[in-house]
Amino acid sequence: MIFYGHRTSAQLDFIKPLDCCCNCGRHRDVDLVETPLQQTRFFLVFGTELTLTDVFPYCRECRRSATRVRPGMLARLLLSALSTAGLFFVLVMAESALPRTMRESPFWWSLALGVAGTFAYFALRARRGQSRSYYQPVRLVAARVRQSRIEQLQLEFANAAYCRLFARANAERVAAGVLAVQAAA
Repeated sequence: MIFYGHRTSAQLDFIKPLDCCCNCGRHRDVDLVETPLQQTRFFLVFGTELTLTDVFPYCRECRRSATRVRPGMLARLLLSALSTAGLFFVLVMAESALPRTMRESPFWWSLALGVAGTFAYFALRARRGQSRSYYQPVRLVAARVRQSRIEQLQLEFANAAYCRLFARANAERVAAGVLAVQAAA
């Protein structure tokens, strides 16, 4: 929720390898899908939002991941608080069926279970070593914008092989320092 803010949007024009999916690397049924890359910063009641869009190649199974932005820390804390409140309600309503230790401190049990459940949920979604990412495979890490002009951009790719192909295709911009490309660790 931004009370007062500054929004910037732009269309990128990078050279992209089009023969494989940017998420899983498959070479069949690949189509270009518009991918919004966002960076939002909050400062109490002020915020800035930068939205860059570009098209990347996706296979049929990965198309839905093009718009799934990774949740930030604020979203994770909010989900943890909501799950804690829901678990607290369940524990209070089922008080007679609970073990004695849970009856004595339902809030602390709901807090522990809510935080652990939220952590497990996001850990399973972001598992490394999978063939594809559940969330957006291209992520805007950093951008330097001056007077509505992009001076420097850093992108992170979930697929290391596609990251290398993308860096080779845009080697001039990488060498000039305008674009930095990295694979997710």
